[in-house]
Amino acid sequence: MGILRQTFLFIFIFICLNQVCAQKEGNIWLFGDNAGVDFNSGSPTPFSGNVLDQQEGFANICNKKGQLLFYTDGENVKTKTHKDMFFLPTLPFSKLFGSWSSTQSGVIVPRPKVGNLYFVFSVGREGAPLQYVQVDTNAFGGEGMVFTDTTTLLNYSTEKITAVKHANGEDLWIIGHELGNNKFYAWQMTALGLTTKPVISSVGPTHQLGNSRRGFSKGYMKASPKGDKIAAAIVGQQNTGWRSSTTDGRIEIYDFDNATGKVTNPVVLTNSNRPSGIYEYDGAYGVEFSPNGKFLYVSQWGVYRSDRQVVQIDLQAGSSNNIINSVHQIASISGQSNNTTNNFGALQIGPDGKIYCARNNRAYMSVIEKPNCPKAAASWKDIGPSISGSCNFGLPTFIQSFFFKPDFYIGNRNFKNDNEVLDILMDMISKSGYCPKSQVGIALDVAASEFYLNGIYKTDSEYTSSDWVNYLINLKNNYPILSIEDPCADVDELGWQRALKNIPSSCKIVGDDLIVTQLPR
Repeated sequence: MGILRQTFLFIFIFICLNQVCAQKEGNIWLFGDNAGVDFNSGSPTPFSGNVLDQQEGFANICNKKGQLLFYTDGENVKTKTHKDMFFLPTLPFSKLFGSWSSTQSGVIVPRPKVGNLYFVFSVGREGAPLQYVQVDTNAFGGEGMVFTDTTTLLNYSTEKITAVKHANGEDLWIIGHELGNNKFYAWQMTALGLTTKPVISSVGPTHQLGNSRRGFSKGYMKASPKGDKIAAAIVGQQNTGWRSSTTDGRIEIYDFDNATGKVTNPVVLTNSNRPSGIYEYDGAYGVEFSPNGKFLYVSQWGVYRSDRQVVQIDLQAGSSNNIINSVHQIASISGQSNNTTNNFGALQIGPDGKIYCARNNRAYMSVIEKPNCPKAAASWKDIGPSISGSCNFGLPTFIQSFFFKPDFYIGNRNFKNDNEVLDILMDMISKSGYCPKSQVGIALDVAASEFYLNGIYKTDSEYTSSDWVNYLINLKNNYPILSIEDPCADVDELGWQRALKNIPSSCKIVGDDLIVTQLPR
């Protein structure tokens, strides 16, 4: 049966024309203590081979088929076969200058339109430089080679870096934040390479130098997959040293213009403006946006405190005050002494649209099953997919655009029947964070005159007038259908009588072909 195929055709074409094709460059994750996950099957499965043991930041990159190319912990660079990548012999170093203890120790960015050249950005710990080198993945039989010296972009960087596509769909932005001021730097990557002059935005609070531990440099920064927002978690001031108590943690949210690289409109969540029932933000660590960009999730690093949490923030709540007051706790650990064995770590969106949370010293990740949904409907699962090895605090940093999927992505498919179409529409409604029936209904334009001939409705099956009306009643009883336009052919007067009498009154009947387009009537 296929009455809805023509009704759904416009929606389907519109969706397909507005999709970013499924990208597999972020399908393999290597992180933690020899940990790995593979998303190529559609769901995360353990991936073995990672030879690195890294406390925090990682970066990986795959080709468009989802095959691993290389990975780094910010210092070591490993090939797709998990060997040390070759460095050009004339280079005065054989490792990068990131750190095992940098929140986001790096990110790997392909040079647009040049399939074998990649920029590897590395970020050191607690105010070290932000630098990059270049890799040719065709060298040494596809194992790759680092072939350029380091170029320094910032002398004093926070432990934060993110990357996202430019509005033109080809170029990319690499975004960092300097330590000791409130300056964001956005460098544009084109087919010709990295622009030398960054876009600088002085906005929001200063990321303070603080004491020698420089806790204001720690915490993740992410662009939204769509490229219109940036969020940063600020761990805060460590009072004495590692695992000491922390103060002045915060969450920062900004608008980002992916056409110009400008960062604007700060919304800052602090301990003093947090809603009742929400823990202090000290130790704020991981950040991630929902696939539809409506919600921000933030995890709290429990190294510094006995109470820790994962919260959801409604970015569409309205004013800055409304956003600040929209914070909802979706997971928590309370009453435990500061330790490194039961913590929430980094957050990262997956190719499947779910958000994963690193759990230190665990052989699994936690998962937010429905991040597009509000509050409890987001569905936190404490013990999620198993991994090879074990988590530490970090998860890999990717180009965020890899994970951009609009709400209504259904791919290229043929529909078996009307129920399949309506089931997909119901799923779309739910994934948008709304509830079918109570918040969103469905209106059908059947245009029945188009498939009515000699008293029979002919689609994939044949129906008499009476059977056809019963079929529509069955659809109405199973789905939140609010109106049906042209349920019967304009010449099927008995059918119209049956429809008006038997289709429930909660469903409006619209007679376009019957009473509008037929001039004699």
